[in-house]
Amino acid sequence: MLHMGTRIGDLIDRQIIALGITQGDVARRTGVSEAYLSVMKSGKKGASAPRPKTVKSLADALGVPSQEVWDALMGENAPKVVEQQTPPPAPTQEKPWKYSDELANNRHGKVHSRQRAFYIWENLACRDEELPGSFDSSVLQWQIEDYINGQYTDEELYNAAVQWCQECKKVTLEYYRNLLKQEEEERRRKKGGLAGK
Repeated sequence: MLHMGTRIGDLIDRQIIALGITQGDVARRTGVSEAYLSVMKSGKKGASAPRPKTVKSLADALGVPSQEVWDALMGENAPKVVEQQTPPPAPTQEKPWKYSDELANNRHGKVHSRQRAFYIWENLACRDEELPGSFDSSVLQWQIEDYINGQYTDEELYNAAVQWCQECKKVTLEYYRNLLKQEEEERRRKKGGLAGK
């Protein structure tokens, strides 16, 4: 027997207040008209029982389990609903860093050692960025010290080194562009000076 009326009306009103929404919001989210929702709440005779899909949508709109809506609609005659549980997503396995195996060999020094830091910087990052393998370590002293103190992982130190290499390339490129520009201006000046004589 359908008990539409007080219990479902109370449930809808309670959840509207709790969620800070309107009856119109509930109707839209459920996919029914406000008029049908009003009839359902009031329990007027002649109201047709909602379909299971509508009950599920109403439960979702109200933020309650479907069983609670069925119980409010039908009382003790409500069907027992088994909510489908969405299985948790499978854990994603992180890909190992591309140099993990190479650094696993202890000849590069223990993790967070100065020797290992220089290996990561000079032999891995500079090689990948096609820069000569030597650098002024004083420029990078704070990153290397942070690495030695355990504040960087191997991969984070590598990424910092790659960023440094890329900055070096930009600065070097800009330096040579400016040098070429100055040489070109000097040639023009000389050419202009010769033409004026």
